[in-house]
Amino acid sequence: MTTNAYHYRALKELEAICAHQGFAIKVSEVFGTSTLALIARDDRLPIYARDVELARGTVEELTNFLSGWHKAKEYLSILRLLDDKKLARAEQDYRNKILLATIKHGKGHNGK
Repeated sequence: MTTNAYHYRALKELEAICAHQGFAIKVSEVFGTSTLALIARDDRLPIYARDVELARGTVEELTNFLSGWHKAKEYLSILRLLDDKKLARAEQDYRNKILLATIKHGKGHNGK
């Protein structure tokens, strides 16, 4: 397999993992060099602003970050502290809090 094919496959795998876990990939310009970064996608991960880079690095580094993110969720699930329903409910409660604050105080209020 050529290097280009390897990189293409690795990037496609990273995109699939990101889609499953609520992230999107963007190009980041830091200190004059281009690198990849992960940001929250759509309305997933509501506590993060849409433009905040949650992780930055190569395809391999971001894949490792997402693997750790997944393992942390698994660990909390084993302890019965977290499951998909609890997480979805907490995220929706947070969205509702922001919406209520926006309605009360007008546009631009972040609910904090």
